Amino acid sequence: MYCELKNFEKAKKLMSRSISEFQGTPEEVKVMLAQSDMAIKMGDVKKGLAMLKKIQPDNPSFVEAKKKQAQLYLDELKDRMNYTRCYLEILDSNPSVDNLKLTGEALMDIQEPEEAIQYYESALKKDPDDLALVREVGRALVMTHDYNRAIRYYENTLRDDPKLFDLRNDLAELYIKLKAFDDSKRVLIDALKSIKDFKQDIDIKSKNVNTLILLQKVYLDEDMQGTDWKFKENSDAKQALI
Repeated sequence: MYCELKNFEKAKKLMSRSISEFQGTPEEVKVMLAQSDMAIKMGDVKKGLAMLKKIQPDNPSFVEAKKKQAQLYLDELKDRMNYTRCYLEILDSNPSVDNLKLTGEALMDIQEPEEAIQYYESALKKDPDDLALVREVGRALVMTHDYNRAIRYYENTLRDDPKLFDLRNDLAELYIKLKAFDDSKRVLIDALKSIKDFKQDIDIKSKNVNTLILLQKVYLDEDMQGTDWKFKENSDAKQALI
């Protein structure tokens, strides 16, 4: 609170008392994190980083500290190398699925999808049933602009597991982006057919509506490619919504 009010002298006194009071207790690391935050608010980024570096891998707050450290490197020092290194240190301490995903997400945030894919794929090997992760790999591939590779990934994954409904829509949107309208229609119609295999709850009904809307968009976008295009009723698009 004192830091927010720019009353740094009172904040430092309170922090000094907290350090003495909680030294050697499980709460000590929380004080260190707060001390780091105070240093950063006072404009001393190097001191803030130094405090975060003191938190060791065996501490439950290690991942939180490394994430804060990484963001400081990126936002304040524009240092992408050390930003990445912080996440690699998290992996060194514990190469879990969550930490592999965390590293992949961090790399996506700095527009490094090719590197992110490596960590997402490593996570998938450990947890092949993580559907969100399956989608993240696809999105990362699209971000590389290697669209043929992305399409192969989507098509092969759907061939292995046709019930990955959300992945079908991701692939359809990629085909729309590439103006491959016939392929997009094929994928969306397959998605609508596959819906019958799901329990018809609110979530599935919502996905059904979203897919129909996307299919209508395909027909409209396809019509608009013509040089003599003007608004007209598209019977195929209308039929898709019936």
